[in-house]
Amino acid sequence: AKAGLYTVTTSVQLTNANTTTDDDVALWFRINGSDLPLSASQATVVKSHGGVPGSAVLTVNIFYQFNDSDYLELAWLTKFGNAQIITYGASTSPAYPAAPGVILTIAQVV
Repeated sequence: AKAGLYTVTTSVQLTNANTTTDDDVALWFRINGSDLPLSASQATVVKSHGGVPGSAVLTVNIFYQFNDSDYLELAWLTKFGNAQIITYGASTSPAYPAAPGVILTIAQVV
């Protein structure tokens, strides 16, 4: 709603339960419905091994000069369709908090 320079950071938790194929994931930003050049990051999420699904965390940070009417989208795709965004629930033994599938932080810099 307010023009200015912003920092945008996202963290995406990925999993791959497929037992035969690693999967490549791309994640990028769109501004006003158009892909933002040079904003993509890629990661390979390894296949399940020893009964444990593969996992990866993909983090992207950009600085962008937004106008009043701009809007932001987060886009992603997988090469083989095996990787998924996953939220892990909290645990009591051992104790740790839940791990959200996507965290998005936006803060105005100027």
